[in-house]
Amino acid sequence: MDIDHFKSINDEFGHDVGDIILKQLANKYNDIFVDNAQFARLGGEEFGGYLPTSKMLQVSDFCQHLIDLAHSINVKNVRHLTVSIGVAKQTANEPLDKVMKRAEQALYVAKQTGRDRFEIAPN
Repeated sequence: MDIDHFKSINDEFGHDVGDIILKQLANKYNDIFVDNAQFARLGGEEFGGYLPTSKMLQVSDFCQHLIDLAHSINVKNVRHLTVSIGVAKQTANEPLDKVMKRAEQALYVAKQTGRDRFEIAPN
């Protein structure tokens, strides 16, 4: 997950506002990653998550919920936050770093095809 145009938020509103936005988003996301699901900030405006399911409809619904939650954050009453998300389903015996790489590639596709959306990597 990556906040869209985060640099412009920092540039336009300052790093203190950017930090507040990061905390608001992290708090909202922490609240919905429950049970065995995991959520973490990877660095900058990038976040990672693990959802323990193989049901892609459930994953799609969850990703849309993440996007909707981002929309609920208002940046200084000027605009709403958007995020792009890359998803990869772990295959049997696939190392986590390979899954993360595929998710990152899907994230790039989501950003290149309009942002404010999610993309699922092929297996």
